[in-house]
Formats: sequence, C-alpha cells, structure tokens
Amino acid sequence: FPSPYVHIGADEVEKTTWTQAGVCTDLMQREGIKDVNGLQSYFVRRIERFLQTKGKKMIGWDEVLDGGVDAAATVMYWRSWVPDAPARAARNGNQVIMTTNNPLYFDYLPDKNSLANVYQFKPMPPSLGPQEAKAIVGAQANLWTEMVPSENRADYMVAPRLTALAEVVWTNKPDYQGYLQRLKAHYTRLAQLGVHYRVPDLAGFAEESVFTTSTTLVVQKPLDNLALRYTTDGRQPTATSPALGKSLVINKPTTIKLAAYTPEGLKGDTYTINYKQQDYAPPAHSQAASAGLNATYFDGYFPVAARMQQVTAKGSTVVTAVAVPKQAEADKFGVQFRGYLDVPETGIYTFYLTCDDGGILRIADRLVVDNGGLHSAIEKSGQVALAKGLQPLALDFVEGGGGYTLLLQYSLNGSLPKPVPASWLKH
Repeated sequence: FPSPYVHIGADEVEKTTWTQAGVCTDLMQREGIKDVNGLQSYFVRRIERFLQTKGKKMIGWDEVLDGGVDAAATVMYWRSWVPDAPARAARNGNQVIMTTNNPLYFDYLPDKNSLANVYQFKPMPPSLGPQEAKAIVGAQANLWTEMVPSENRADYMVAPRLTALAEVVWTNKPDYQGYLQRLKAHYTRLAQLGVHYRVPDLAGFAEESVFTTSTTLVVQKPLDNLALRYTTDGRQPTATSPALGKSLVINKPTTIKLAAYTPEGLKGDTYTINYKQQDYAPPAHSQAASAGLNATYFDGYFPVAARMQQVTAKGSTVVTAVAVPKQAEADKFGVQFRGYLDVPETGIYTFYLTCDDGGILRIADRLVVDNGGLHSAIEKSGQVALAKGLQPLALDFVEGGGGYTLLLQYSLNGSLPKPVPASWLKH
C-alpha cells in the first residue's frame, strides 16, 4: 500500500503476567532487559526495524515511550492522564500527533458540552517549550466503532464535532461564539449531503426538576427551525406527538419526554424531565464551622458507588473544593465527600455533575443527581429546594481506570452554571 506509515498499536498491553511467564523472563535475562516495559520496547524496536527494511515509518500509541523508543517513530498521544507524554516524546526527538481520549475519542457519548470541549482543545500542550512544540505535527479524532451499529450513528457521533476540531487545528484563532453562529448554516449543508448529524442541544431545564407550587417549562432552542415534540405518558416522542409551545405550566408531578425535529426530519436526543414537588429542605441543626469537606478515599474497582461501603478506606483528608485529593489518585479508586453546603439564600438550586466515571450527589438527604456507572465524561443535572443555612451534602465518586473527570457546578434563578464556591463547603 502507498502510505509511508504503519501504525502498530502497542497500547493497552497487560504486562503483569509477563513476570510469571518463563519465555518472557528468559528473554529478558538473555537480552539484558530490566523490566516488562523494556520487554515491550524490545518488541516495538524489532517491529520498527522490520518496517524500515520495507521502507515504512512506524507510528505507535504513547505507551511506546514507557520503555524507550527510537526517535524515528511517530507517537500518537491518547492517554490524557499521562500529561508529560508529549514532552517526553518531543525531548526524545519523536513527532507527536495529539489525539487525547478526552475530548477526541468521538465514540464517547456526546452531551451538551462535547462540542465546546473539542473546540477548546489545545493541540499544543502549554508545558512545551518553543523547540519541543515543533514536535507536534497535528491532531486527530478517533471513532472506535465496536459499539456504533450503523453509518447514521457514526454520522451522529462525528458531526458536528469534527468541524470544531477542523477549525481548531486549521485556524488556531479561537472564536467559539462566532463558530456556533457559522455552524448554523452548515447544519443545512450537512443535511443536504445526507449526513445524519447530531441535532444541537436543547436548554432551559434540568433532567431532575422540582417545584414547590408550580413552575413553567420554557425550552431554549439553538435553531429557530426546530420543532419540539413531547409526551407525558412515558412514550418516546415522535414527529406526530403534541407540539410544545413557548411554555408549559407544571403544577403536579409528571415526566416529560421531549425531542427536537429538523425540517429535514432528523430527530435530536430525547430528553426525559422528571418533575417532583418539594418543600424547601430546612437547614440542619449543626455547628459545622470548619472550611471544606471530608474526603474519604478507597483503592479498588467499584462498578457502582455503593461498593465502597464494603471495603476499608485507604485514608481521609479535608478538601476545599469538590476535587479528587492527590493522595486518592490511583488507576482505580473511589472517594466519598461528606459535609455541608452553607446555602446563602432560600431557593430552587440546579446542580450539574460531570463525571468520568460515576458520581451520585445527595443534598439534604435528597437524591439530586444520579450520574452513576462506568462511562466517559457526561454531565447530568438535577434540582433541589433548599432553605437558607447548612444543608447536608454527600457525593460519591468512582473511577474505573483510564483517567477521570469530576466537576460540580450550580445555578440559581436561571443563572449560568458556575463552580460551587469554596465558602459554601463546611464540615
């Protein structure tokens, strides 16, 4: 084949069994190889020499750096939780293609933040000096299709995210709001080309919403030509379901399923909005006055957060923000955050929990956001009615391997989401 490059992979190799395999230990002793990382590099170098005899150049994932690699190889950087890999590759003389799993693995389920995350991706790591930066030759997105059943679904995963990456790497002049305005015209062009793109997100509501007496659902449409269809009987909305007008009054517990349709007939994501009636949770009778939250952390693999209750904690500390403490970080771990929110005023608060992997948020002993399970970074939102004062907070977070994300934000009275202030966190 005409390409000068051959990608050999060499990633995600399970090396622990090599230390017990006689054929591996004998080879390591014979070749003077110190450890299993060196054994992988031994294999990589042999393959590279073979490719060179065929006039080809080798590409490998950034794991090829772990035991050393020839400077002639091109490194694809994907492990975002190994931030020094691009610099190590550059210092070794390798060219580097930036293809970090987050946000450039397009098989990760998109949500309302995915497009912005791609657009705000910086191909040039800020830690690189001017000379090292010359090693970065470009960026690439990947769509692993084991769980993508059709071309239409592939379109949905790729478009319009790929346009954001194209603008980032081709122009290097970030203008996200301008990009969103220009993108509106391209949705029509994509439809004309038969691309089943992901319809942009609706806004103006939380998935788990509450009201005290009544509330009004007002959906914000990103495109004027979208038609909103909804149901209240649990069924999926279709193009013939009732149309949602400018607003809808909610005065009793109900579940609304909502979807947008384009003029070409493309259906956007289905949103499920659960409305519950709540009284304002009274403040706790607590004298908690110390800043921060208690963070208890656990080593191990926890497919669900409740599994942390079954093992002994590795340790605990106090954190001044909802963030994983350094001493908790491991390949697989869990953290339990406990304390209080010092709520400054009575109101219905919306919380946004972004997790990779899973997180469960409870405030005032009420489930606010269930973002549990093992998954890539996804934001879920929920509301809770809180009276002014100290409100008990419990957040369980688990990481199943491969790098983590944890972000908690809030909004009140229609404000934009913002981080929970450190001054609110007490224990």
